[in-house]
Amino acid sequence: MRILLSIFFLLWSASKSNAQYWMEVGGKSDLGATNYINTICVDRAGKLYAAGNFKNASDNYYIAKFDGNHWSELGGANSLAPSSYILVVQTDIAGNVYAAGHFKNNANKMYVAKWNGFNWVEVGGVNSLSANNNIAVLHFDNAGNLYAAGAFTNASGYNYIAKWDGISWTELGGVNGLSANGSIRRICSDGNGAIYASGNFTDTAGNYYVAKWDGTNWSELGGINGLQANNWISSLTVDQSGKLYAAGSFTNANNKEYVAVWDGTSWSELGGISSFGANSIICDMSVDSANAILVAGYFTNASGNRFIAKWDGTAWSELGGINSLQANGISYSIAVDYLNAIYTAGGFTNADTLWYVAKYGCSSTSTMLQQTIASGDSFYFNHQFFQVAGTYWDTLADKHGCDSILQLVLDVIPVGIEAFNGFDMRCFPNPVADWLNVETKSPITTIVIRNLFGQIIKEINGINQTYLRVDMHQLPSGMYYLECRTTAMKMHASFQKIN
Repeated sequence: MRILLSIFFLLWSASKSNAQYWMEVGGKSDLGATNYINTICVDRAGKLYAAGNFKNASDNYYIAKFDGNHWSELGGANSLAPSSYILVVQTDIAGNVYAAGHFKNNANKMYVAKWNGFNWVEVGGVNSLSANNNIAVLHFDNAGNLYAAGAFTNASGYNYIAKWDGISWTELGGVNGLSANGSIRRICSDGNGAIYASGNFTDTAGNYYVAKWDGTNWSELGGINGLQANNWISSLTVDQSGKLYAAGSFTNANNKEYVAVWDGTSWSELGGISSFGANSIICDMSVDSANAILVAGYFTNASGNRFIAKWDGTAWSELGGINSLQANGISYSIAVDYLNAIYTAGGFTNADTLWYVAKYGCSSTSTMLQQTIASGDSFYFNHQFFQVAGTYWDTLADKHGCDSILQLVLDVIPVGIEAFNGFDMRCFPNPVADWLNVETKSPITTIVIRNLFGQIIKEINGINQTYLRVDMHQLPSGMYYLECRTTAMKMHASFQKIN
């Protein structure tokens, strides 16, 4: 198949690719939440979900889903229609979405709702959990087990963690195994299968603590009074090395909220005494791909603005720089996607006084190219073969969470044209599997092949000939840019590598 290629215009805005800043997800007021956002989460495919006290046009609470362009109601308008607000949203490895909070079923029992891609169902069936109070936390361990907890209690009046193993709900550790005397605010797990819980419950000395389930027994992490938290613990997270972090409303000797870290032997203040020095409650924490700890909450900077704090292993800083987020309300929830973009939401609003999800990431790069093919041939772009003249778009994302917007302007010319048809270079076949043929009117000096992010993948120098076969065997499948230099000019083309 012969394809004549030319790029009339190629714009690669590489200078913008690492410009990171805070932005409103979906653009100004696209979500348009009319009340607090209590919870956000990102699934493994990068889909973002948000829920809380906000309602749709029918006055029903709902879960909002961001598809990369716009927000919509998960399942369609009024598909879930919970009776009250939503406190937590979580996803499993298969992409199913789970929600819980203060809403009830027809039997007046609180439950965990699951969106399976087709409809909403009650996990375990109607009244299988029968929670008698709100469900504030959901968590999946590495084995896929689901855990739920909150203010609900067992028959003995103790708060507990309910475990769903795919068949039934049970009390983790057996009846009264944990015997928490207050609500459970957070659950997390480590790579060894241990389950950790924290919240408003205390030990026999009246101190708040982190409880650990090792598969056999519940215990106080660090031993009795090991942490000695003087107030509730609202957040737990585990980093990539297995260290556990706890935070909430508890304070150090300087009356400052802080992040406590458990290194497997003892508790300590992350960064040293008052190095963070939060002046109010810490609501949530997360860990990014570089193992940095990200913290959200009520606390403010010197300007009175709420912000996301970051511990990079050496020092605390304000994510994005001083006053970059400028949240005018609480950050309740924080999440990190697989591309390392960071999201937060809570009680802060935009200029329209609407609640929104903020994202910290990169500005977009843009690539515009024009392709010419012979009639009857095709060009591979956006995972499709195109034969019809027109303008087409694709959006990609790199490992930093930066969008690359590709625009293709495709021209189709009649069959039977001369070899070069007025152009100075042609390359074929396209798509290519093994060898790419490059032919020019003037002797080639250098060939450079770049990926979509401008990185040089292959470079050949000192050629001095008008025809060259370039080995494509080692290139992964994908779209690439070809730069061909002669003594007279520099020319560009793009091609698709297939296996």
